[in-house]
Amino acid sequence: MINKNWDKIYFAFSTSDQSNEYYHAGYLENDKLFGIIDCPNRNLAAPWTGIKE
Repeated sequence: MINKNWDKIYFAFSTSDQSNEYYHAGYLENDKLFGIIDCPNRNLAAPWTGIKE
């Protein structure tokens, strides 16, 4: 899902592997991505960033 109605582009989606589900959310600002991943079954939450090279 992408919301273009706010001052930044925000997004959220989920992925999974054979044993866990992962939730991702973030936003785009000044051509850089900022986000967080959450996996409740693994007790994991971690921020991440990304840039286009």
